[in-house]
Amino acid sequence: VYLHGHMEGRGDAAEWAAAHGVVARGYAVVLPRGRRALCALKAGREDEFCWPHGGDPGEIRAVLGDWDHTLWQVNELLEGAAHPRFVLASGEGATFAARLAQSGAFKAKAFALVGAGDAPAEPGEPTPSPPAASERPSVLLLEGPEGEKINRLDKRLSGAGLPLVRCARSGATTLST
Repeated sequence: VYLHGHMEGRGDAAEWAAAHGVVARGYAVVLPRGRRALCALKAGREDEFCWPHGGDPGEIRAVLGDWDHTLWQVNELLEGAAHPRFVLASGEGATFAARLAQSGAFKAKAFALVGAGDAPAEPGEPTPSPPAASERPSVLLLEGPEGEKINRLDKRLSGAGLPLVRCARSGATTLST
């Protein structure tokens, strides 16, 4: 599953090229989009696709509910038994994916987060219950120049007991091939 970063209109051509490159290597890729309604709360962002910024469980369940049918179809089309799920996410999508990994709301074997950050918890935001030890995914943080945000995210994910590896990489704020 690939979760895009900031997306206006059809999105970034380089990001789509990278996703097509993964498909060319034989992987099945599911490309859900964020929701426009989540961006419309900010002036000038009405034509953008955004991911939930807070930890509202109802909002997260609604977004994940949109994926159920597509993921079921992918599993039916792929040959063999169950296939492991991996999440690759960039920018705002990576920040959302970090919340999914922390809460266990979306089951995946591993999450790779490119250019993720962590926003401070909103007042009254519930702290998600970490997934059971047997269901905790591994997380790879590819970090760019925003040290404080990535440090907060590292602390949050480590606090949830997730196996975590950080990798500093120049240009790790966007997805590239």
